[in-house]
Amino acid sequence: MFKLILIFLFLVQAGLSETAQEFVKLSNATMLVFKQSSSGSMEMTCTATLFCKKKLATSVISTTALIPVVMSYQLLTAAHCVMESGPDNKQAITKNPIFVSSDEEGSSKDFIRASVDKVGKTDKGFDLAVLSITTDRQLDIVEIGDEKL
Repeated sequence: MFKLILIFLFLVQAGLSETAQEFVKLSNATMLVFKQSSSGSMEMTCTATLFCKKKLATSVISTTALIPVVMSYQLLTAAHCVMESGPDNKQAITKNPIFVSSDEEGSSKDFIRASVDKVGKTDKGFDLAVLSITTDRQLDIVEIGDEKL
């Protein structure tokens, strides 16, 4: 995180405000990927970039509470981050739960359960995976094909 702050400050001082804004956008759309072990501990494996979002439900005001907007997001990460070797040494999607978090610092992280939607064939050079999450949090995304980034 400290390294990211230094880069950002350099860009701002260099007068590259548009580049600095793009950096912030990309940084805000980046989440940490974790695998949960059988003992319950979390192991950070990679980062993932949010690239797509869909509204699943709109906010509703009931007599007892406000039900927030629920969003579905897709994230792009490396396939090896969600894979593990099976007994026959073949790669398979991990059986351990996958979580993401946007919080890089602090002892209490806000973990969101992720599902693995698609995984590339790493043995063929396609080291990509698509994850999805559902949350009522509003998260920034970077659209694929955005020529500015």
